[in-house]
Amino acid sequence: MTARLRTTGAAAALALLLAAGAWAQQGRVLENESVQSPTLGRAWAYSIYLPPDYATSERAYPVVYLLHGLYGAHSDWVRYVDAAATADELIVAHEIPPMILVMPEGGNSWWVDSDPKTGFGPVETALLHDLVPHVDATYRTIDARRERAIAGLSMGGYGALRLAFEHPELFGAVGGLSPAIQRKAQGFRLLSPAFGAPFDPARFEAETPWVYLPALASNSEKLPLHVWLTIGDDDAFTEFLDGTMDLYLALRDAKIPAELRVTDGGHDPGTWSAGLRDVLRYFGKVFEARRL
Repeated sequence: MTARLRTTGAAAALALLLAAGAWAQQGRVLENESVQSPTLGRAWAYSIYLPPDYATSERAYPVVYLLHGLYGAHSDWVRYVDAAATADELIVAHEIPPMILVMPEGGNSWWVDSDPKTGFGPVETALLHDLVPHVDATYRTIDARRERAIAGLSMGGYGALRLAFEHPELFGAVGGLSPAIQRKAQGFRLLSPAFGAPFDPARFEAETPWVYLPALASNSEKLPLHVWLTIGDDDAFTEFLDGTMDLYLALRDAKIPAELRVTDGGHDPGTWSAGLRDVLRYFGKVFEARRL
């Protein structure tokens, strides 16, 4: 009996040690952070993932901004898309370098500036002028475009592509997961006061990622932007599937580095969780290549 108890106790101790080792390799998620945004005139919420070795190292880290979708929230990436667990797994397996993930609150803003009386205020400007500087000042980031990326799902995919295409001086890579993009306003189903109230088709078309392609192509040698696009072949928004493929072809014609993956899936968290894994690997390769 004594020997059995000792064996059982040893096994329990080993299990605790293994659990402690696994815990030590988990990153930390802070869900209730905020920045006081002069642009918005209020506190602005965000979540942030800090990699496993953040508390024990003195190094600076690459940063990836993750933009949520319509009717979503900054916490969606961790709660529904497994962002923290995915990053932990890839970092521990040495598939990606340790990185910081920043997940801001965007409401239904489409991540564009809009009239605060009818829309959501200057969200785009706030992200660029308030959030990015705040993150670089508050956390140990690599404050340079070469290791700063942005990605988003659905509405956030639209926002990420627009922001990166318009501001390649800030972001060196971008990912669109089932991005809610189409070149023309006709048939656009997700109306929002972000594009005027009532909806202004001309304004919508002036804000599409395609608008920024000529300038992006002309500056591609000086400010190379790497683009990752992924979407499910069963996406219920067929216009977004068409738009994603159309944008990829336009990027290819403009000789802008781009990858496209059409996967088996719909417009749902399962597709985005798998897509996030791929886009983080892609960003990791881009970051590491720029260090050589």
